[in-house]
Amino acid sequence: MHLSALPQSILIFGQGYAASFIARMLSDAGVRVIATRRVAAGEVRGFDGEAVDARLLQDIAGVQAVLSSIPPDAGGDPAARWLAALLQASIRHLRWLGYLSSTAVYAAGIVDEATPVAPQDETGRRRVLAESQWQALADACGAASAMFRLPAIYGPGRNALAQLAEGKARLVDSPVRFNRVHVEDIARIVLAAMVRPRKGAVYLPCDEVPASQAEVLRHAAALSGLALPPAQTLDDPALSPALRRFYQRGEKRIDNSSTYQELDWQPLYRDYRQGLEAAWQAGDGRDYSTPTTA
Repeated sequence: MHLSALPQSILIFGQGYAASFIARMLSDAGVRVIATRRVAAGEVRGFDGEAVDARLLQDIAGVQAVLSSIPPDAGGDPAARWLAALLQASIRHLRWLGYLSSTAVYAAGIVDEATPVAPQDETGRRRVLAESQWQALADACGAASAMFRLPAIYGPGRNALAQLAEGKARLVDSPVRFNRVHVEDIARIVLAAMVRPRKGAVYLPCDEVPASQAEVLRHAAALSGLALPPAQTLDDPALSPALRRFYQRGEKRIDNSSTYQELDWQPLYRDYRQGLEAAWQAGDGRDYSTPTTA
C-alpha cells in the first residue's frame, strides 16, 4: 500500500469503535485527523446534526477527505445533509468521501458488491438513503467515493470472549450463519480504498467463514474456560426485539472476491477463530470474574 497517496487530512464524523481504529491508523500514517467525538487520536469537533462546532466550518475548507460512521436517522445521514448545505460555499475541493454502511441494505442470501440493495426493515432503508446522500454529494463535488457495507463488527474488547466474561453473552438457538469483520480489517480496507480512489465504489470487507453466533460463543468458551449462558430460542420473551429481528432477516453469506481483487486486500483475520485467538492472547476474557449460570 502506497501510504504517500493518502490524503493529507480527513474529517471523521462519529468517531466510535470502528472509526477510532481508522483514525489511529491514519494518524500513524501521518494524516491529520479531525473527529467529531472525544475519543482516540486526532482533534475533536462537535457535531450532532444541528448544533455545529464553529471550527468545523473552518476545517471543512481544508480537509481533502471525509468519512462518516454516524448511524442514520429517518432522514439519512445528518453529516451528509449538513455538508450538502455547504456545497456551493466551501467543499468542492474534497477528493474522497467514505461511508461506513451495513449489509442490512441486502436481503438474505448470497450477496456480493453488485447485488442490488433490497432492505428488509427500517434499519436497512435508512442505510440505503444515507448511501444515496453520500453518493450524490460525491457526484456534486466530483470526488471519489466508497461505501463500506459492513457485517457484524468485532475486535479488542468487543467480542465473544468479552461478552462471556462480562455475563452479557446471549446463546441463541438459531442456525443462521453470517460473516463478520475484525475492526483492524475495517481500518486497513478504508486506507486501501483511499490510496486507490474511484467513483461509486462499493466494498464488502469481511472474513471468509460464515458462522452462527452459537458456534462463535462455544469456541470462545472452549478457548477461555468461561461458562456458556443458557440457550435461548427466538420466541424467548427475554430476547431483545433487535436481536430477534436480526435473526429473522435470514442468513447472508458474503462473496467479496471483487473487493479482494480491486484493492489487493485480504483480511488479517480470515475467520472468527483467528480473531478470538488474537483477542485471547491480548487479554480479553482474562480480566473478569467467570460468570455463573442460572
